[in-house]
Amino acid sequence: MDAYQPLNCDLHDYLEIACLYGYRLLVEQVDGSSFEAKALTTRTNAAKEEFFVLLRDDGPCEVRLDQLLAITPLIANGRFGRVELNGLSAPSDFAVVTAKNHGPHGSWFSAVWLADLSR
Repeated sequence: MDAYQPLNCDLHDYLEIACLYGYRLLVEQVDGSSFEAKALTTRTNAAKEEFFVLLRDDGPCEVRLDQLLAITPLIANGRFGRVELNGLSAPSDFAVVTAKNHGPHGSWFSAVWLADLSR
């Protein structure tokens, strides 16, 4: 496997929400494979590689975070929809834009949105 590439910190929130609520997810991997599983937790090994720990119907499994393409909650009214973690599936006229800013009371906040480049 290639050298580990850390996941963008802003995207960790989606994994944490999935684990917090025990979401059953469609997990898509960068190699094109996919499976359904329940989100359990994340972990970091001694080499500082991060893993998503899931429970499949046939038992527990771990996926290194840089091998995740996307996750999609398989429940109605989830806190988020399909989230692409590596790569960009939006049409080529769009780009994902992220911004971090210092809030009025000393806190930091971030925002993510799609920018329409065709206009």
